[in-house]
Amino acid sequence: MTRRRLAFLMAAVILLPILAACGRKSALEPPPEAKQEYPRKYPTR
Repeated sequence: MTRRRLAFLMAAVILLPILAACGRKSALEPPPEAKQEYPRKYPTR
């Protein structure tokens, strides 16, 4: 039974970080041809 617990613990330690990282994205960057819209300069009165 100790072997089974050890195997489960090892599998959890290996798989949990992998599953926790699923779906994460890096910082998004606009394409180089996209124009810069922000910050905008608004007309003053």
